Amino acid sequence: MKRVFIIILFSLSALNAGYVDDTLAVRYILDRNGRTDLPVTRVTDTVEGRVTDLYLSQAGLTVIDDTIGTLSFLMTLSIDHNQIAALPPAVGRCTELRILKASNNNLVSLPDELSRCKRLVRCDVDNNKIAALPSSFSGLGRLETFSLRNNQLRYITREFNGLTGLRYLYADNNLITAIDERIDSLLSLEVLSLRNNRLTSFPAGVCRFSKLRKIDLSENRLRGIPEQIGDLESLTDFYLSGNRIEKLPVTIEGAHELQWLYLDNNDLAVLPAEITLLAKLQWLSLSGNRLQSLPDSIGSLTALSVLAVSRNLIDTLPTSITALSGLRILRIDGNRLATLPEKITNLQNLSFKRGNETIGTLSIEGNRLCSLPEQLAAWADAYCSGWREKQNCTK
Repeated sequence: MKRVFIIILFSLSALNAGYVDDTLAVRYILDRNGRTDLPVTRVTDTVEGRVTDLYLSQAGLTVIDDTIGTLSFLMTLSIDHNQIAALPPAVGRCTELRILKASNNNLVSLPDELSRCKRLVRCDVDNNKIAALPSSFSGLGRLETFSLRNNQLRYITREFNGLTGLRYLYADNNLITAIDERIDSLLSLEVLSLRNNRLTSFPAGVCRFSKLRKIDLSENRLRGIPEQIGDLESLTDFYLSGNRIEKLPVTIEGAHELQWLYLDNNDLAVLPAEITLLAKLQWLSLSGNRLQSLPDSIGSLTALSVLAVSRNLIDTLPTSITALSGLRILRIDGNRLATLPEKITNLQNLSFKRGNETIGTLSIEGNRLCSLPEQLAAWADAYCSGWREKQNCTK
């Protein structure tokens, strides 16, 4: 009876403006969700009796009601991996909130009032059912990390302009078809990840964000890359696999910090020679395109560790490829090669260790290498066992 009396008393008075005991508020939230077995001390951090951090991940919760608004000192709210369908407007009264983790729930929206949490720096709402963001969300100017993977978002709208402190945006596996070209204020953005969406064009406006280090637009419907890509002088990681890109602009050379470039499974027929001016490039992956050749100056990419051009239409490798002495992985399988450059035997580092196991990382199967000179054949044997039986030889 004592607990019932406390809960009734709390429900009548706790939502008023006056201060109530924070642990009593948490007790009320737990009891309403049937978690009478869970001690408040196990799920909270407190300072002088005020709850600063509330950890309710995987707690079997179905509801967070307006009671949360009484926790005016709350800085961290972790409610991921529950069955919560909505956040109450009262969450906006948690004006000290810095971190909100609400992934893996049943959220269909975020409340307008969340914009009152001006100190919020991280918001994780992955794996929900959110289709749109409230326009008031633009008021979260201190937000640095926003993760909403696996939702139902359709647009990156102009309201994102208000997120001037945003550094990391993860919106993979949504339904995004467009990024508003008027977005021009995300000057702090370092990582943009929109993998597996429905983008048909690469917005040139993104190229204004000079601090961008990583862009992942893999598995979309892009047909091209804007000329302005060369303006991204801080870009190191560029993932574009699984699109419909037909041409790489020569201005790519301007992205001189680029180290990782993935363009697998596109529609590239020609690779511009300017790509070989990317002196810091370590990983170049071009498998599954329509390339008939590689630039003669490919040997200029002396930092390259991985070159993957499997499943193209290449019939001859440029001689300069033999200068890539740092290559650890070379994948040229599934092409039309009938011979290899004589000095390709200079590539003596085509192996990779995983623990104590040495893994061969030369792939030359599926070509027409049916009568290689003995020296070249012996070199191929050292790194790619069984390659002889897997050539397209005609009698």
